[in-house]
Amino acid sequence: MPPEVKRLLDKYHGTLMLKVAKEHGIQQKTLDALVNNAVLDKDYPGVYVESGDFADPFYFRAVKFSRGIFSHETALYLHDMTDELIDRYIMSFPRGYHNANLSEYFIVPRIVNQRFYEFGVTKIETLNGNTVPVYDAERTLCDIWRKSYKADPSVKIKALNAYFERPDRDFNKLANYAQVLKVGNEFMTALEVKIG
Repeated sequence: MPPEVKRLLDKYHGTLMLKVAKEHGIQQKTLDALVNNAVLDKDYPGVYVESGDFADPFYFRAVKFSRGIFSHETALYLHDMTDELIDRYIMSFPRGYHNANLSEYFIVPRIVNQRFYEFGVTKIETLNGNTVPVYDAERTLCDIWRKSYKADPSVKIKALNAYFERPDRDFNKLANYAQVLKVGNEFMTALEVKIG
């Protein structure tokens, strides 16, 4: 394996995106030759891993759909605020964004008003060690409790309970977000009951 390919695989914890490879002067034909020689596997178009390994599912989606921000139940998973398994990846995109390939990557898009698109955005490290964009815990709670979003009631309660267990919880920030995002009375009532 060429040293630069190995270095990038190590840097990105086993997942090499064609876009990133090209930025470092590695051509697609080089990667495809490594696939043909069973040195690399191609998990998805433009997504390469060492043979027998699996791509970081969050990282490659974040790179491939760079305007997306992990949100809702997917953000709960990344923040360790749910015990639900991921079978789809919910990403928020700004109004006007359209990509016909999202469903091929099991992405459920949520279209967000431009005014709130970057509100509460942070970065989080995946289990593989890569950094991806995600809404912070407070924004995520507000999103799943919004009246317009139909989250499973048990997921909402578990997420709220998990938030209360977080050492970095910030109730002032949460209350501010709830007001700005107009979350609604159900959430405020649940929050008041929880606070006691």
